[in-house]
Amino acid sequence: MTLRRIFTIGSLILTFSAFIQACKPATNNDSGNQEGGNQDYPAVDMGLSVLWATRNVGADSPNGVGTLYLWRSTLPSWPDPWRLPTRSEIEELIDNCSWVDVSGGYLATSLLNGNTLFFPKGGVMGDNGLYNEDFGEYWSSTLQTDVPDNAYRLQITPDMVYCSSKYIMNGRLIRAVRPK
Repeated sequence: MTLRRIFTIGSLILTFSAFIQACKPATNNDSGNQEGGNQDYPAVDMGLSVLWATRNVGADSPNGVGTLYLWRSTLPSWPDPWRLPTRSEIEELIDNCSWVDVSGGYLATSLLNGNTLFFPKGGVMGDNGLYNEDFGEYWSSTLQTDVPDNAYRLQITPDMVYCSSKYIMNGRLIRAVRPK
């Protein structure tokens, strides 16, 4: 085997290993330990019915994109008391915040108490790869009752912020919530 061929095979193995690692939900060992169910994971009180996590699932910081998840794989992936927001909790966030397109994402500012959350742009992963890279799309826990292959999600675009349903087999971001 030539050195060139060995290098190519080694590169493929490393690339595949990195791909497999990137597909796994992240586990952090800091104060936001997802596996331990630490209730002290950083959260923001936007003056609403729930507290919102300061960063996406799988992100190392509030500015990090995190991991794109299929809807069905998201349900058991976050420890108590953290969970996916419901459709009504997303609508509550939309209705009670001002939204600004900033570098790398969208800044939501509470109209009730002035606190802020940053929602990174992350796109959507579909059958043909990543698309809508200038959007922030975040799953809710709420299925569309008349179309069970669709679930509601928060969609943030340069032009608008809204909640609507989309196909559950595409990868979207997650911003978890927990009770106050």
